Parts: sequence; structure tokens; C-alpha cells
Amino acid sequence: MLIYLEAGGGKNPALYEMWQGIYKNGPWTDSSNALWPNASSNALTPQGQGTSDAAGLPVAPLLVNADEVIGVGTPESPAGTIKHPIRFTVNHMLNYWVWPATQSAGVGSCTQGGNTIPTESEISQSSPPASCTMTGPAGEIYRLKASVATPSCASTSPQANIIITAFRDYGIILADNGSSGGLIGTPDARWNDNDLSCLRSLTLADFEPVNVSSLIVNNDSGATSH
Repeated sequence: MLIYLEAGGGKNPALYEMWQGIYKNGPWTDSSNALWPNASSNALTPQGQGTSDAAGLPVAPLLVNADEVIGVGTPESPAGTIKHPIRFTVNHMLNYWVWPATQSAGVGSCTQGGNTIPTESEISQSSPPASCTMTGPAGEIYRLKASVATPSCASTSPQANIIITAFRDYGIILADNGSSGGLIGTPDARWNDNDLSCLRSLTLADFEPVNVSSLIVNNDSGATSH
């Protein structure tokens, strides 16, 4: 469950998130939750602390939203733009994270200088481990390879075409365990499932990791240098 509280009355905008939130004849219960008391801030969750997302990232701003895809257009002729990485899942993440993530819930380990790096810790993209038993730390951004052609179905699938453009411009960000290659969007009757099926023409092998270490201003901030 995602709840966004708009700013007003001297209060900052806030984001509340719950995983497996249940309300039944009493108070709310959930399996995990998170609060961003100032959603306009660039502050990240403290290192080593998860949220409703295994990577410690907020879920809401990384979802594919029908509003941003459709923009000023219509569901049949969308005219929007996605200007952020889109969250995705894999069956098992690596048990480390990279900025801007702050936690992981994965498996596997990495070594450096012949020694095993402690799991559930942050690793650097600028000085990556010598070897890892598997790929995919939480928070890693992947972008559609320049060598991968846009699927031909995109010419008749305008909603999917806008999302594919975002794959090239902003990429996808590994946020949690789940179905491998699973993309998550907001529920909306305006989505066209036949249109979106064009996305199945792409696989994770069509993407490559992006080294974003040069963008980091502060390890505890989501702000970027440019």
C-alpha cells in the first residue's frame, strides 16, 4: 500500500509505504513498512536499513505510472515521458547493494584480494569486487544496450514504445526479489495490455549495467552531481 500526503499546513509532503498491509477489524498490520517524512528531500534511507522494498528504495517514484506515459495524450495516442529508472525484480539478487540502494535481501557473495567481502554491505561500482558468485546487487541500474534494436511491435504499441524509450534514457533499477525481469506499474484502467505485451520482446540480456558512481554527491543522498 502506497500513501502520498501532499504538503500543506506547514507540513512537508510525505510518503508512507506498506508491504502486505492488512486492515481487518482492528489496527493495520504489515510485513514491512517505511516512511519518508519529507518526500521532497534527497535523503536516502540509512545504510543497512531496508524499507518496504528489499533495496531500501522508495517504491512509489520508481513505478511505471500511466499518467506519465499518457501525458497530455490519450491511452490510444500517449504523449508522455518517463524521466526515472523503472523498478524491476529478479529471482535472486546478489547479497550486496550499490548506491542509491541501502540494503539487500539476496544471496551469493563477492571477493576482493582473495578475501570474501562481508555480505549485506555496500560495494562500489568505481572499485568493483574482483569476482562474485552471481550478478545483480540491489540498486544497480541497467540500460537497454545501444546495439539492441527497438522491437518492430513498438511502431503499433505506443504505450510500450514510450516505456522502451525510458529503458534507453533512464534504464531499470534492481529493487527486490520476485519474477526475473518483472516490471511494476500502477494499476490503471487506461493501460492497454495488448500494447504493453510488446515489452516481452525484450529480455534482461538486452540490458547492461551502468556505472553511476560519478554521479554520487554524498553516499547518503540521492542527489546527483549532474
